[in-house]
Amino acid sequence: MEAICGVTEMDAKAWLAAIFKILPQADSVRVAVVLWAIWYARRKAIHENEFQSPLSTHNFVDRFIADLEQEKPRAVPPTCIRQRRPAWIAPPAGVVKINIDVAISKNDLIASVAAIARDDDGRFLGASPLVLRGYQIRRSWSILLVGKACPSLWTYKW
Repeated sequence: MEAICGVTEMDAKAWLAAIFKILPQADSVRVAVVLWAIWYARRKAIHENEFQSPLSTHNFVDRFIADLEQEKPRAVPPTCIRQRRPAWIAPPAGVVKINIDVAISKNDLIASVAAIARDDDGRFLGASPLVLRGYQIRRSWSILLVGKACPSLWTYKW
């Protein structure tokens, strides 16, 4: 309490900054919450003619700070996390794998579809991109778009 009374700043922001510098973090939080609770109770009294007892304001501050303490992140022991790079999974020998992706714009009437074919060694065999504009596209249409994008791959002579 003596530390708070010893700050002689005249500007409110500078006063609060000085308080935050000299007090430990837990005490600085309590000062900020108390000032906020007093401001709120004063505003209610002036503008809405609702008065709070000092005890209810004190209890609010205690409960609010207890809630803040519960929300603090707890120290998690460090764990060794191995990051695995995404890897293409090869198809069985003699089989061609076709990866297909569809993207539909939420805001514009645009959709794009792409298909890429690779053999079991990962060699690129072909691709078929398609961009559709001006259609009333729905997410449920993505299967139909795949068929529209891939005719060149379906007819490709492997």
